[in-house]
Amino acid sequence: MVLTRNNNIDLIKLYACICVVALHTIPKDLSAVTTTIYYLSGVAFPLFFMSSGYFLLNREEISIKYSIHKIVGVFRIVVLWNLIFYGLEFIWKTVHVRKISFSISNLFQSIFQSLIQKDELWHFWYLGALMLIYIILPILSKIVRKNGYKRIIPAFLSICICLEIYSLCTGYPVQKYVIQTFRIWTWELYFLLGGILGQKYSKVGGKDYEMRIHVIVLIAVTILNIVHQLFVGLKVINIVSGRYLNAEYFYDSAIEILWITLLFSFMLRLKLTPSIIKVIKVISPLTMGVYILHPIVLKITSSLFARNSVLSCILLYVVTFGGALAGALFIKVVRLDKYLMKI
Repeated sequence: MVLTRNNNIDLIKLYACICVVALHTIPKDLSAVTTTIYYLSGVAFPLFFMSSGYFLLNREEISIKYSIHKIVGVFRIVVLWNLIFYGLEFIWKTVHVRKISFSISNLFQSIFQSLIQKDELWHFWYLGALMLIYIILPILSKIVRKNGYKRIIPAFLSICICLEIYSLCTGYPVQKYVIQTFRIWTWELYFLLGGILGQKYSKVGGKDYEMRIHVIVLIAVTILNIVHQLFVGLKVINIVSGRYLNAEYFYDSAIEILWITLLFSFMLRLKLTPSIIKVIKVISPLTMGVYILHPIVLKITSSLFARNSVLSCILLYVVTFGGALAGALFIKVVRLDKYLMKI
C-alpha cells in the first residue's frame, strides 16, 4: 500500500509545529496554566516522527538510494543554515568588533554541534535524529514488510517502558545521559507507530459512535497524562528541587505513548472542511521553516516580553510564531524554500 499526500497528516504536522513553538516559549514553572500548556505541547516531536513513519513505512520499497537521497536532503538544510549563521556572525564581527575571524574548521564544528543539540542551531538535533532514522530505514522497512509490526513495536515499546520504570525507581531520568539526537529507541517507536496507524487509518472518518468513543477516551487519557506528568515531574523524578521535569523525559512513558497514539489516530480520522483544507495547504509547506526559524526569532522577541505572567507568555508565543511564519513565507516567496526548508 502506498499512501499519497494526506491533508490530515499536514494538519498533524501543523499542530506539531504550533506545539513545538509553545514548548520552547511557554515556561513550565510559572503557573498551573503555563505548566499544563507546556506539557500538552510535549506532543510535538513524537507527532513529527509519526508523520514521517506514516508515509515512509507504507511505501512499496525503501531502497538504499532513496535513503541516501533523504539523508542528503536533511544534511543540505543543516549545512546551508549553518553557512548563513556563520556568514552573518562573520559580518557582525567584522563590522562591529573589527575582528576578521574565518575558519573552515569552526564552520564544520558548528555543523556538528548543531546536530548534537549545541550552539545557536541546537534545535537541529531533530534533523540529526531524522538522519539516523533514514540510515536504518531500508533495514527497518524490510523487517516490517516481511514480519509486520507484531514483534518490532513490542520490542521498542519494552525498551521505552523499562527505561521509564528505571527512572521512576531511581528518581532520575535515565534519558538525560543520552542527548535527544541519539535517543533512537524513542523516535523509532513513534516512527513505527506512525507506520502501523497509516495502515489502519488510511481513510478518514468512521462511524459516529466510534468517533464519540475515541473523543471520550482521548479526553480521559489526556487528563490522566497531565496529572501523571504534574505529579511525577515534580515529586518522583526531579532533577532540580521545586522545578518540573522537562517534557522530553516523558516520551518513554506508557501513558504518554498511549495519549500521543490516540491523538494522532484521532486527527487522522477527522473529516476536514474545504475551508480548513485551504488553510492547511497554505501553511503546511511552511512548517519546517517555522521550526528552523522560531528559536532565532525567540532570541529577539524574548527581550521584548518578560515571561512573568500568562498574558505576557501568550503574547511572546504569538509574536514568535508570527515572526517565524513570516520568515518562512518570505523564504518561499523568494523561492529559496527548496534549498532551505524542503527535505
